[in-house]
Amino acid sequence: MPANAEARRLEYGQLRMPELASPLEATTLVLPVGVAVPLKHVAHLDLAVKIMGPVHGAAFLAYVWTAQQTLELDRLHARVT
Repeated sequence: MPANAEARRLEYGQLRMPELASPLEATTLVLPVGVAVPLKHVAHLDLAVKIMGPVHGAAFLAYVWTAQQTLELDRLHARVT
């Protein structure tokens, strides 16, 4: 595979990362707000929030990381061309 084609494949893969991370991050936001918080207030089940809060936090950090990596790739590409 030529070097240019390999670079394009890697670039496409990096551009797909935020696209894949977005639904995961959105789901981990909807679950705490739509399920865990009502369980906490209605059923006095604090455990749901204690579990889903850190899960959402980790998913959010992963999303921010993938977005940052994509922006860095764009900046690198702009300097090279």
